[in-house]
Amino acid sequence: RRWTLALAAGIFSGGLTRATAYASERYQGGDVIIRHSGLRAILAKLQAAQASAELTFRSTVPSQFAENREGGGAFLPLFCDAMESLADKSQFIIQIFGGYGYMEDFTVERVYRDVTTLAVAFGRRGFDRVQEHHAA
Repeated sequence: RRWTLALAAGIFSGGLTRATAYASERYQGGDVIIRHSGLRAILAKLQAAQASAELTFRSTVPSQFAENREGGGAFLPLFCDAMESLADKSQFIIQIFGGYGYMEDFTVERVYRDVTTLAVAFGRRGFDRVQEHHAA
């Protein structure tokens, strides 16, 4: 499970890099869109989500994620929160690209799809399914 967070953070990081580069090139309203305060606020939220996920990953060791019948490792809730934060924020990467974000040519639609899929499979919802299975 721990490496799933690293995978999601890496995918998210690639999408954030592409979104920042695109925002530096795209003109709207006579200026590049990265200079618009609203977009800068969105990029700051994306960077915070990425930094939080990386910090969560680096501050834990595999033994802290050892699952057991009593509910998993001590850091599992932090892991789930980080995964869900990345999934929630990945939609903003698509929004930075506007309509192009949904096109496969720009590959950012894949970021949203992959990070969200990982969060559903290995995030809180996946953890809850494991808990229900062990309770039965």
